[in-house]
Amino acid sequence: MAYTAFGERRKGDWRVSDPLLPIILALTNRGFTGHEHIDEMGLIHMNGRAYDPQIGRFLSADPYIQAPYNTQSYNRYSYVMNNPLKYTDPDGYRSLALIAATITKAIVVNVTNIFVQMAIAYAVTYSVTYIETGSAKAAKAQD
Repeated sequence: MAYTAFGERRKGDWRVSDPLLPIILALTNRGFTGHEHIDEMGLIHMNGRAYDPQIGRFLSADPYIQAPYNTQSYNRYSYVMNNPLKYTDPDGYRSLALIAATITKAIVVNVTNIFVQMAIAYAVTYSVTYIETGSAKAAKAQD
């Protein structure tokens, strides 16, 4: 089973209908990005909100503005800021790539802070020892 960029089921040669669709539907109701398809209505239930793959829009507004500096974030009904080839939306509220970017940023900031604190501690220790002894050799020995 294949899907268009916005999640509509399609055949491998880009036709929307697939002769195997009845068999696939009997086996599973999961499809595009692992979400539940409601085939009778043509919708995808994304755990948080219902999504219409034909128009590429959610049926209810997203309460989160994911990226305030990206104008696509202000369309609260759009699917992954109108870029489904780059992002996926695991729960209908936040893009997976943006979640990963937020976590990565937090890790980088914390690691950077640790190294800055270590450098400051070393510089202070070196400076205090140099001032006390008047010798750079003694200050280097504190390493």
